[in-house]
Amino acid sequence: MLIQFIIGLMALAMPSATPVSCECPLTPAKEDLSESEYDRLIIQQAYDRADLVFFAEVTGFDDTSSHMDEASNEDSWNISKEKRFGTAPQLRLIKAYKGSKKNYRKSDLQISQRWRLCDMYFNKNETYVFFAKPGKDGKLLTSICAPNRLIRFKEQLAEVEQWLR
Repeated sequence: MLIQFIIGLMALAMPSATPVSCECPLTPAKEDLSESEYDRLIIQQAYDRADLVFFAEVTGFDDTSSHMDEASNEDSWNISKEKRFGTAPQLRLIKAYKGSKKNYRKSDLQISQRWRLCDMYFNKNETYVFFAKPGKDGKLLTSICAPNRLIRFKEQLAEVEQWLR
């Protein structure tokens, strides 16, 4: 019994190689704000923190991704064996709001994420406003903590663009 207790304590003291939960930096208390005010505040804070903010269309996915979710998820493929959604999207830039022009020179941008358990999924042929940072490998980094927004209507884009000013 004592040995089991000691082993249990040792297991708790050892650092974990993978995150236990997906935690984001503290955000303002939502109960004090309307939903629209809260969204505006979150987007403005993310704009201030991000190096790159842009509007882009998801054109495909990096099939060489080592993301276990994508590799094993049969639902992410359609009947013609095209990937419908994934965590490592290739993008076509539509409009840049913030960041150095050198990060937007490629016609296809690539998003990469750091955590496998906390990755965001993006849909092919959909448009998003992305909040990102340049990665060392030339790909752009984002996370589930960034308020990347799916944009389906021009009114949604107009609202987000108003908050970016």
